[in-house]
Amino acid sequence: MYKKIHIYLFIILFTMNCKKEKTFFDENGIEFIKFSKNNIFVSKYEISNQTFINFVNDGYKKNIITIDSLNRVLGSYDGDRYYNEGLKILYKINTESDIQFEDSSFYCLNDRNLLPVRKISWFASHLFCSYYEYRLPKENEWLNLSLESSYNDQLFENKVTEVNKIFDLTTDGIVNINSNVSEWIEPFFDNQWPYKQIRGVSYKNIFDPLNKKLGNYAPQLLEDVGFRPIIDIKK
Repeated sequence: MYKKIHIYLFIILFTMNCKKEKTFFDENGIEFIKFSKNNIFVSKYEISNQTFINFVNDGYKKNIITIDSLNRVLGSYDGDRYYNEGLKILYKINTESDIQFEDSSFYCLNDRNLLPVRKISWFASHLFCSYYEYRLPKENEWLNLSLESSYNDQLFENKVTEVNKIFDLTTDGIVNINSNVSEWIEPFFDNQWPYKQIRGVSYKNIFDPLNKKLGNYAPQLLEDVGFRPIIDIKK
């Protein structure tokens, strides 16, 4: 509780002081860039394995996150119109996973720290954002960002790369909205289906249009889908 209050106060004070600033690093080391069209700060990069590991290690120590006998990383969810309240899968560890677990600690294999975290459920991206008092982008916010992307398919690579390797850039300097990995965003696909929305080109798929509306079940662990958080600018 203290940590959440501390983070919340930090965000309020920092964003009050930075209304006219275009970029800042928060206490978790994430660089946020101001996107004035929607009055939000957006993570410059997709969330990396290392940043996600910091989160799950902290959550594991506080019993917010657990790991079961099947090597499934689990966290709680408050529920919504389709998914019940309770423990949900965030990530599943196997011998090929970027993220591993040993001696009560999560760690990253080899030199994969700066790769975007992938094979995470929508619940994982939501819990990460809730824990740090961020949130996932709304549909119109992500679309507005996508429209400012300088995507060039000649820079396309058919493998995942570090989050700071630039394939496309918005006018504000937000990196890879339409490349590297696709991204979970906040809303459902529509009012009928239980799918959560996914947006953006990935190293596996180029869509036409680039911001094509996609979706999948919230527990799905997809090889080419990650996420990025946003912070509202306090008025």
